[in-house]
Amino acid sequence: MFLVLMTLVPLLMAIYIVKRLILPCDISLRLKMILTAFTLLFSQAAGINFVLYGTSFRTELVMILTSFCFCFIFMLFICCLLANLIGWIFGLFFPVFWIVFTAFGVCLLSMWLGTKQPSIHRLNFHAGLAQPVKIVQLTDLHIGSYFTKEWLAKVIDKVNALHPDIVFITGDIIDGSPHLLEPQLQPLTKINAPVYMVYGNHEYYYNLKQWVPVFERLGLHILENESVEANGLVIGGVG
Repeated sequence: MFLVLMTLVPLLMAIYIVKRLILPCDISLRLKMILTAFTLLFSQAAGINFVLYGTSFRTELVMILTSFCFCFIFMLFICCLLANLIGWIFGLFFPVFWIVFTAFGVCLLSMWLGTKQPSIHRLNFHAGLAQPVKIVQLTDLHIGSYFTKEWLAKVIDKVNALHPDIVFITGDIIDGSPHLLEPQLQPLTKINAPVYMVYGNHEYYYNLKQWVPVFERLGLHILENESVEANGLVIGGVG
């Protein structure tokens, strides 16, 4: 079902782009056919990346290219849809160049923001505790989709530099199967604090039952419809 959605939804977006952006253009039929072919191909980039998982063809370069292609189609669909809505409601029409340029620029920005080291955001609040408690939350690490052991090690260095009392990991740690990714997750064992985690949807995508013993070997405390007490706090977790 997941692969079907990854294939069908982007395909519908690509068809919309072809119908509303490419076909109306004042260009030759041959060029329209070429652009249509590339649009349909790019729309399947996420599915191709998923199918290649576990093979020698799924290199870091392939992951970057497929991610960029899928991102571009998604942004192009959004920009095209917004331009059509603005034209329909307000009678303002944007040149095709600006729609494509905007989608490409947003795509580059989102890829850069999505692959850089995470920023630290600090929140301070009073909970009536006898002693201050410092909590670090990590989420959506997605190790295996693009991020590697080396990238994760740098993240854990930043976590340890904050000297947390507790660490929360709130889902989507992985993108792949245990036999391939367990070595990539070893930096998690270097966290200098108790770690509590809950599952995200990606853990379910990649066979949750197989991942449970891996997370336990990594020293992560899984909270599945349960709670624990630590540092004067009651910590509850659901998948």
